[in-house]
Amino acid sequence: MITSAVISQLRRETNDIPKLTRMARTGDSSINIFNTGRFPIVESSYTVYKGTSAQTETTNFTLDLDSGDLQYTAAPSSTVQAIFQGKYANWRDKNWVDAINNGIDDLA
Repeated sequence: MITSAVISQLRRETNDIPKLTRMARTGDSSINIFNTGRFPIVESSYTVYKGTSAQTETTNFTLDLDSGDLQYTAAPSSTVQAIFQGKYANWRDKNWVDAINNGIDDLA
């Protein structure tokens, strides 16, 4: 895909290389929102678990890519860890696409 190649090149040239982050917090049966600690989160770069069970986005959790807030539909119990692993960068891919499109529009 041409856009992803352009984004990769722009990330290299601006030193906006996505970095891996991991968050693990033990639940308490009542808190269902956890912050990943690093954001913005790069699209499609993350996995979420509740204990050892992989979670499905929209069914088991939502993730705000801009704020890093991970919200489970059901809070993890006191013996289960909320786990997030993904990549963060200065700009999400969406921001790069918007910048590229704005640049193209300015040329017209």
